[in-house]
Formats: sequence, structure tokens, C-alpha cells
Amino acid sequence: MISIKSWLVVWTLALVMALTSLSVQARINSVTEARLQSLNGLSNLLMFYNPSFENRDPGLQQQYWEAFEDVRAWAAKQSYANELSQPIDNLIKSIKRLEAEPEEYAHMRPVWINKVVQNHARLEQLLQPHDKANTPETRMALYLSMQNLAYQTGTFSSINMLLMDGRPDIMELLDTEIEKELTIIRQTVQSKDLVAKLETRYQFIRPRLVGHQEKWVPNLVSYYYHSMVELLGQIQSEPIVSG
Repeated sequence: MISIKSWLVVWTLALVMALTSLSVQARINSVTEARLQSLNGLSNLLMFYNPSFENRDPGLQQQYWEAFEDVRAWAAKQSYANELSQPIDNLIKSIKRLEAEPEEYAHMRPVWINKVVQNHARLEQLLQPHDKANTPETRMALYLSMQNLAYQTGTFSSINMLLMDGRPDIMELLDTEIEKELTIIRQTVQSKDLVAKLETRYQFIRPRLVGHQEKWVPNLVSYYYHSMVELLGQIQSEPIVSG
């Protein structure tokens, strides 16, 4: 019988492979994609530094750096680049300071992780008003990304949750929004097989996201998040059911 440690290794390898595939295809063409990249980058950073799991894979570290560098390159081309430059620069600086913390001072890392989270929250606050996410698939992808980040943040008891103004019911609120978008997708998409897969995966992981958590599984949640976003991309390319 496979051990828990071996099971986590399998999930980590699968996650890194999925992230690598996504990074190769990643091209930021909209505010929505920039938000997804930054949310993913922060989630991956929190996974990398999670004190309860051995996630110190260089590939995972490379993924969060690529995400933030992609966002910085995209932001520099926007008409409101000056507005975005400071929070992005501060975000990069706080990550570098976090990485520079030696192992003997690992207990100080939450201080710098808090700085990263705060700078990301400021960036998200600036990007959100410019976002034109207008399909149930893009909205659901954002909600799932926020949910994944909220979960990854929750594994650090000392980190402030700054998404959605730090609401204590954030997971329940996001779950409600995700279910709304699922209902729309179910009614408008022709490919029922893809929708069924999406629903099955969300219902499988949902008990880990909503309610009291006794056992944290950041790798598992992240893996399922990426698999659902990939399905949403496939669904969005499908024909819409006519009235």
C-alpha cells in the first residue's frame, strides 16, 4: 500500500508537470489573465514555503518567478503602467527578501510572506477595476484561483488573509459564486462530458475547501485547481447551446 509520503510525492510531481505545461502556453493578453497569473504565482510561493510539506522543488520556485515576471512585463505595456509599477516592484523585492532569509531564521519567513501577500493584494486591488471578465468560464476560473490562494494562505496560521477584504466567510462566499457559474455553464455548454468532469472534480475537492479543516492538503487542492482551469479553457472553446 502506498504511503502518505509517497502519495504526496506523486501529487507534487503531477502538479509540477501541470504547471510546466501551463507556463509554456502562458501568454498574458488580458487583465483577467494577469490576475490569474499573479494569483497562481502567490499560491505557488505559499506552497513552496509551506512549513508542513516538503515542497521545496526548484521547478515550483521557477513557476512563481515566471508568473510574476510575466505580469511585470505585461503591466509595463499598459496605459496605467505607472500605477502598477510600484506594487509589482514591491512584490518582487519582498520575494527576494524572503528567499534571502537563511534557514536558521526560518521563523522570520512569515514576516516576509506577509509582505508578499500585502503587495499582491494591492496589485489585485488595482487590476480588478480594469477586468472585463464577462464569461462564466473566466469568472469561475478567477473564483477558483482565489479559492486556491485562500486555501494555501490558510495553511499559514500567522498570515493575514487580504483577499476580498479579509472576509472570514471567504471560502463559503467563493463556493456560492462558483456554484452560480457552474449552473450557467451547465445550461449553456453543449459538451456535457466536459461539464460533468468539471462538476465531479469540484465536488471531490469541495469538502477540503468549505468548512472546518483538520488535515491540510495544499498539493491536492492546487492540482485539482489547475485541472479545473484547464477544463474551463476547453469548455470556453465549445459551442454555446442556442436558446
